[in-house]
Amino acid sequence: MVSIEFDGGVLTVEAAVIAAEDWNGFARPSFSAAAVEAIAASLRGQNGDALVTFDAAAQVVTVTEEGAPDEPYEVHADASGPEPVYAIGAGHWAWRIVEND
Repeated sequence: MVSIEFDGGVLTVEAAVIAAEDWNGFARPSFSAAAVEAIAASLRGQNGDALVTFDAAAQVVTVTEEGAPDEPYEVHADASGPEPVYAIGAGHWAWRIVEND
């Protein structure tokens, strides 16, 4: 599990894969399509706009960073494993690994 703090609280999501190397001390997770849908439903900007949108058919996630609405970036599926995964915010967001209790 990984979590991230944002204006609306804390979001905790099951990661499909966590990269061995961190980014500035933060985890670099990748997520299944189901987890991407949960992230997209949870993360909204201050004005309520979606920060993450998911096109399952195209296997691409579009991420809009708060404060930079004109520069969204795309995260394409990594299909090298048994199911596609998406590295949302890996190398951009402060994801932290959460220990299971």
